[in-house]
Amino acid sequence: MKIIFLKTVQNVGAAGEVKDVAEGFARNFLLPNKLAEAATAAALKRAKNKVDIKQHRDSKIVRDAGELLDIISKMVLTFKGMADEKGTLFSGITAEKISAGLRSKGLDMKAKQLKMDGALKKIGTHSVVVNLGGKQAIIKIVLARG
Repeated sequence: MKIIFLKTVQNVGAAGEVKDVAEGFARNFLLPNKLAEAATAAALKRAKNKVDIKQHRDSKIVRDAGELLDIISKMVLTFKGMADEKGTLFSGITAEKISAGLRSKGLDMKAKQLKMDGALKKIGTHSVVVNLGGKQAIIKIVLARG
């Protein structure tokens, strides 16, 4: 029996996939549990429309991410703090603080999108990698005495 998967069934099929399965498996498990539907002409058309919409949305997200990464790569964030005579800040700049700094500039960026080995503590210029939509950009962070 030919069916369209509504949800991903492990080791059987992914959501949106059209596949031939045993009729008993479809009628006794997939269809009653709403994991799949029969592959009628109308259902196939709906599935194709869903795929087209998803592809359009994904391409728009990638385009928007590219524009956002261009903006981020040109940006410089400056943080000031108390430091010792060696130039080490008493309170390091974490991904959360950088994220808050980006939000204050109008960019909604989560801390988990920033790739850092730990808090930034040395006065000077640092580079932090920003992950967005499978692409990366580097933002400059300047730490100064304040």
